[in-house]
Amino acid sequence: MARILVNDTEHQPNPGPETWGELLRTLDESLGEEGRLVTAARFDGVDQPSFRDAEIESKALTSLSTVEVRTEQPGTLLSNCLGEAEAGVAAMGAAVLRLGEMFRGQDVALANSGLAHVGDDLRALVALIQALGGPIGVDLDRLVVDGKNVPEHLGALAGLLETMVEAQQAHDWLTVADILEFDLEPALRGWQAIFDTLRSFLAKGRPALAAATA
Repeated sequence: MARILVNDTEHQPNPGPETWGELLRTLDESLGEEGRLVTAARFDGVDQPSFRDAEIESKALTSLSTVEVRTEQPGTLLSNCLGEAEAGVAAMGAAVLRLGEMFRGQDVALANSGLAHVGDDLRALVALIQALGGPIGVDLDRLVVDGKNVPEHLGALAGLLETMVEAQQAHDWLTVADILEFDLEPALRGWQAIFDTLRSFLAKGRPALAAATA
C-alpha cells in the first residue's frame, strides 16, 4: 500500500483502506473528532484539486507510492478561501474594465485571449465558493445578500458569461464590451458584500450562519 503522510507525519490506518475514497472517509471521520478537515491531497507529488470527485476516490492505493494529505481547522480554511476569492474578484474587476476598452478599440485578438482568462477565473471563483458549502459545511443557500443567496449570485455570473460567449461567437464586440463594463464588473464589485457577510460569520462562529443576512 502507498506510504501515507498527513501533515508530513506517517499515518497507517487499521484496517488498511484499498482506495483513496476509503482512506478519505477514514480521515474525515477521525479528523472530524478533532475539528479538522482534509483540505488538500497529493499523489506521488502531483496535486489533486478534485480529490473528492468519485473518479479520484476510486483510485487504488496499491497504484500509488506516496499519498500526502493536508488538514486544517474549518475557520482557517474558510479564511483562506475567502482571501483567495476576494483577491481573485478584485483582479477580475480590473481586468474586465481593461477588456471592455480593448473590445471597443477593436483590439479583438488580444481581448478574446483575455476573455478566456476571465472565464477560467470565474470558474475558479465558483470552485472556491462551492468549497465553503462542501467539507466546511457553510449553508450557502441560507446566506442571503441583496435578496439573493450565494448560489443565485453564482448563477448570475454564469449567466453573464454565457451571454458574453454568445455575443463573442456573433462577433458583436460592442455588446461584449457593454456586458463586461456595465454588467459583469458591477456584479463582481457586488461580491464584496458577500465576502463581508462571510467574514462576519467567521468572526461570530458557525452557529451564526443560520440567521446571516445582509
